[in-house]
Amino acid sequence: MSKSSKQIEEDAIDYLKLALKKSKHIHREISEGDREPIWDGHIYFYKNTVKKNIDLVERIPVQVKGKDDHYNKNKGYSIKRNNLEHYLNEGGVLYFVVYLKDETPTVTYASLTPKVIKKILHGKNNKKTNTINISVTMKPLPDNEVELNLVFQNFIQKRKYQKGFAHVELRSQESLFNSSENLDGEFQIKFIGKEYLDILEYAKSGELDLYYKPKGATIAEPLLDDIFDLQLFKENEMHVQIQGNEKVYQTIFKYKTKNDYTIDFRNGCSINVQENLENILITLKFSFSNVLSKRIDGLEFILELQKIKELF
Repeated sequence: MSKSSKQIEEDAIDYLKLALKKSKHIHREISEGDREPIWDGHIYFYKNTVKKNIDLVERIPVQVKGKDDHYNKNKGYSIKRNNLEHYLNEGGVLYFVVYLKDETPTVTYASLTPKVIKKILHGKNNKKTNTINISVTMKPLPDNEVELNLVFQNFIQKRKYQKGFAHVELRSQESLFNSSENLDGEFQIKFIGKEYLDILEYAKSGELDLYYKPKGATIAEPLLDDIFDLQLFKENEMHVQIQGNEKVYQTIFKYKTKNDYTIDFRNGCSINVQENLENILITLKFSFSNVLSKRIDGLEFILELQKIKELF
């Protein structure tokens, strides 16, 4: 027997409230029965778990929907165009969809910041004003407190920096470089994570925003560009045993993600490390250096590695 729309909505809100209980930093006021046209309430995010008014960081508008279906990461959720336009006017919304047919209902979300909404509305297939419904990608809400709090913290930060540009045509890097404007400002990346390497995961998921702050400006403007292909480089001192003697290498760690990185020993040898839940894949690469001393060092390094079958 299929559920009524009222029952679906009530179940969705119940499961969302249960999921949000995992964070001690939030207070939720989510209504049932669509008392408002496009809002279902707010989430209040606090600096600490005491939740005093003085510690309130932000009141986040939310919309909650239930779907009597299974979650499919390749299938978006349809949102009315005029609702997206309203969300843009209000500075964004955290949009939740609860898929109720899964063995354990899946709570998903979309962080609809002003920039995200503008990109959705101006997407190749959505530009026509007679487009009534637009498909929006949803992803599972994290089920641990730290990552859950980061969803709210990053939404708050993005909303803060983007709300004032809701009705401004956003520029891209290309349009900046092609303009006659003197580019004497600075490009900025803003994100909140558990550690600095988390920035790579944000880039990979398309959630890392780029900003440009002209010289003398008080605030940075969000740019249309998403940063996908980001790599980080870090110098690190490593001690390696070569023929019984310890050698110190000033290596360069090149990170694609926190679990996929290359260690360059600057002697023609480099090691790529790929970690997953089951194993670690290590790939050694070698090329002859043009510098004789480094070429010799690289060969000794390879021979020692073959002999002892370990590096550290």
